[in-house]
Amino acid sequence: MDELLAKSKQQDEVNKYFIFSVNGIDFSTEIDRVTEIITKPLISPVPNAKNFCKGIINLRGTIIPVIDMREKLQFSSTEYDERTCVIVMTIQEQLIGVIVDEVREVTDIAPEKLFDSPASSMRSGMGKNYTSKIANLEGGRVIQILDIEKVFDVKVQE
Repeated sequence: MDELLAKSKQQDEVNKYFIFSVNGIDFSTEIDRVTEIITKPLISPVPNAKNFCKGIINLRGTIIPVIDMREKLQFSSTEYDERTCVIVMTIQEQLIGVIVDEVREVTDIAPEKLFDSPASSMRSGMGKNYTSKIANLEGGRVIQILDIEKVFDVKVQE
């Protein structure tokens, strides 16, 4: 009976993650941050914006900034293709569009599959650690869980 209760509690702790690919690397965020996925939106450039800010989109009357994750994560830019899409996310009640190479899947990840990110020991200089956790899944598959507030330099409100 205790084993059944423990298993039930473990299932309650399992979280759903939205997995996407950037530069051939699987990244993830909590599914509750993702509002929708848009393919080939019309992006209006914004003058004097940072290189990774590709512009803005009008999503049913709401203006949303669009960030290219390749450039934000300091990978080389590439041509967009049929798999490239914009993930609309909510970050502290603000919508933001994130261009990714490919949407992979939504999956459950149990807490025992999550490990602290070793990225802090691998960074050079004073670069930011955007990875909060690493998921070690079946078959040796590794997913980097992004700390979205750090990626987009948003201060966490207390």
